[in-house]
Amino acid sequence: MYNDFDKKIEERLEEMSNFDAKDKADIWNAIEQELFTEHHKGDVKMKPKKKRWGILVAAAAAMLLAFGSQTETGSALVDKVKEMFVPEKDVQIEIEGDKEDTNLKLNEGKEADYVIYIDEERYVMNKTEAGDVITTKEPLEERYPEVSMTITQVKDKDTEEVYSELRNTILAVYPTIILEEQVTEPVAGQMLLAKENGNDWDNEMTRVYVVDNEAGGSFIIQQKYFLEAEEGHGARFDQMLKEFHIVKE
Repeated sequence: MYNDFDKKIEERLEEMSNFDAKDKADIWNAIEQELFTEHHKGDVKMKPKKKRWGILVAAAAAMLLAFGSQTETGSALVDKVKEMFVPEKDVQIEIEGDKEDTNLKLNEGKEADYVIYIDEERYVMNKTEAGDVITTKEPLEERYPEVSMTITQVKDKDTEEVYSELRNTILAVYPTIILEEQVTEPVAGQMLLAKENGNDWDNEMTRVYVVDNEAGGSFIIQQKYFLEAEEGHGARFDQMLKEFHIVKE
């Protein structure tokens, strides 16, 4: 039940989190290292004037680990951490050899278990029964194959089982394997890149990532585009995936 201890925790966290947008961005980077970076070993290093941020980082990390997201208090704390993602950020991406500055905006997954930053100048996210589908903002002409990135979650199967089942389904449609490996970028997981037979400009391609959802299940991220668009849409999809963050217990 919600009690005085819960209330004090939330009040203290609220009191400690009164920052402007820039401060929130820096704080989230620190929290991200605490909670989401596997290789992080020690305390987040901060300048003296940022000591209060360090307190918040430690408090948020400790509370999330202690309470989880299943309790009322835990859910409130997870929501608080979600709020600390900045609404938008600027990144630099390389497209066909050229550097390009791109503005990405925060979007939340349908089931609220992840957030992702999307280039809303070119793409839009639609939340459907089949999953969250990121596709071109302006519909493509009929002569172009599908361009999309779909994010779904399988909550009751681990990545090994999901990938084994998915691989056979993918190869039935895209029989030519280009690359298959365990990756750490743009996300950490198993990756399969495959395409239709042939080398025409409009040969359809798919890149699939299977990612641990950190709760005994898996995220499936499937990109679809065509051969000529690999260095365009393919590169943009991967850039957005670098800003894919699981927000769970």
